[in-house]
Amino acid sequence: MVIFISHADSDNAFVNKLRTELHLRDHTTWVDHFDTPPGAPLHDVINQALEYSSVMLFVVSNAALQSQPVRREWQSFLHVNKPIIPVKVQACVMPMLLNSVYFLDFIDEAQFRANLDRLLEALPSPDAGNQRAIPINIPISSDPSTEIETVVMKTGQTTELRRRAEGLNTDKLTMGEAKIILPEHDRVFPFHMSQSLLVGRTDVATGRVDIDLSPFGAAGRGVSRRHLMIQNTTEGMTITDLHSSNGTYIAHKKLDPHRPVLIRSKTLIRLGSFPLQIEYNTGNG
Repeated sequence: MVIFISHADSDNAFVNKLRTELHLRDHTTWVDHFDTPPGAPLHDVINQALEYSSVMLFVVSNAALQSQPVRREWQSFLHVNKPIIPVKVQACVMPMLLNSVYFLDFIDEAQFRANLDRLLEALPSPDAGNQRAIPINIPISSDPSTEIETVVMKTGQTTELRRRAEGLNTDKLTMGEAKIILPEHDRVFPFHMSQSLLVGRTDVATGRVDIDLSPFGAAGRGVSRRHLMIQNTTEGMTITDLHSSNGTYIAHKKLDPHRPVLIRSKTLIRLGSFPLQIEYNTGNG
């Protein structure tokens, strides 16, 4: 489940604090100044995030009420009957369309903790909606001729992703070499099997990861900041889901969190709705 936080730029300090508190409790958020990839068209990215977010926190202030982009965000949620939780940070008049929606009053900073507890009670659990089928192809900026027209990960689509991944396998791996392939983006990340890799999204609050998927629109695809660990063991190459918000899948099977799973070379994996392939050479043929 992704929580979209709609706000004006002048409320960034409050939003950053709220976002950190939600992350500490395993919630996944989408905030424009954290989750928009550099160089990506902002309008498209926001529309994608709105579509795949389940709940909106509308940070209500005078600046937010005067912002047309913020108005478009909460009105789009209201139009499709998705839940909106208004969070007041200034004394102001609520929009008429939201008069019937109960709001939380965060105006008094001394009551932040008490109001945060009330907000957490109102939010669905962090694991809610993890089984939802999420589109796997939400290109931010790509050549339309190479897009895969998909809605869910079906057999034909999986075959197409594998075909595109094979097209990137022009360099043969020597013993001990491995690579992560992003078939939708024509990108390859080589690594050595002696390395353990953390895959996710680099973030100020949670730190850097070894393979940062942020530039590829990962936030809107359900990839957590610390999503997956890749590690070679005495038994073979393993992947471990790090209790990600939207899950890790192999052939539609969701992996149990914190439980290493052995994988074969060229296994196609889905982080939320983000596909990648891992190829490696153990020297055993």
